[in-house]
Amino acid sequence: MRVHMVSPGVVEVVFAGYIAAQLLDDKAHEFYALLRRSPATHFIADATGLQGFEPKVTLLAAQWLDAFKSQGGRLFIVVSANPSVRMVASTLSFAAGVPIKTAASSAEAMTLLPSR
Repeated sequence: MRVHMVSPGVVEVVFAGYIAAQLLDDKAHEFYALLRRSPATHFIADATGLQGFEPKVTLLAAQWLDAFKSQGGRLFIVVSANPSVRMVASTLSFAAGVPIKTAASSAEAMTLLPSR
């Protein structure tokens, strides 16, 4: 799992393999610190390499999305062709009040970002 800024105002989290709740909890400080240093208006969650996750991950992900919104976040982009991943992401987005768009690839996700 990798947390980084792909460009000014755009934070990306790349998921790979099976995500345990402890891993997301361990990475939370990195995500929150990144948002404090470089506020982001767009959040890309690349789940193309995701193979599964513990149920508690959804609760932690909701906290990440709330933090993103509280720092001025305006759009959540989920990269995955998996309908189950898209459904969970849509539910989290709805609960946090952050608009969502989905993409099948990282390249497609980049086209959803506003021109700079």
